[in-house]
Amino acid sequence: MGSLARIANRALVGAAFAVFLALSGTAAVAADLGPAIQTLLTKAADTPPAVKGDTSGPELLAFYRERNFQPIWLEGEKASKRARELLAILASARADGLEPVDYAVPRLTAMIDAAANADAAQLDVLLSFAAVHFGNDLAAGRIDPSTIDSEFLQHPEKIPPGTLIRDVVGAPDLKAFYA
Repeated sequence: MGSLARIANRALVGAAFAVFLALSGTAAVAADLGPAIQTLLTKAADTPPAVKGDTSGPELLAFYRERNFQPIWLEGEKASKRARELLAILASARADGLEPVDYAVPRLTAMIDAAANADAAQLDVLLSFAAVHFGNDLAAGRIDPSTIDSEFLQHPEKIPPGTLIRDVVGAPDLKAFYA
């Protein structure tokens, strides 16, 4: 969890990198996928969270809005090298006591292997949700200790999804970031 513990200090770097990415990249592809990404994230933001207090939908919507809904994980309409790197990290979640299926690894694998235009926006959005949820599960765990025993007084804090996605996007090495 080395990098996750210092997340607050890196928020500005991540935000600066997000602005850089929003101003660069493949504008034609972003213009084509932008409306689809916006629609998916708007629906996610409007859907009540499955877990109480989960603000991933609205915060990812805000983050993508800042970047004009440009994809994070795609090169053209295909998964980028970085997307494949994230998928490999998620697939190895068991090494951290977590289950890859909780991060949609089978579905993401199938989508990456067959990333057609119709699925490209959905792939990008799902990878972002998986990146945020995995990072928070590493940082704060999946179980509130007080649900096991009311004597436990620790309540690990989740990292705000907007901060986490900025840091993920700004991290030069995803494997080191999630270590």
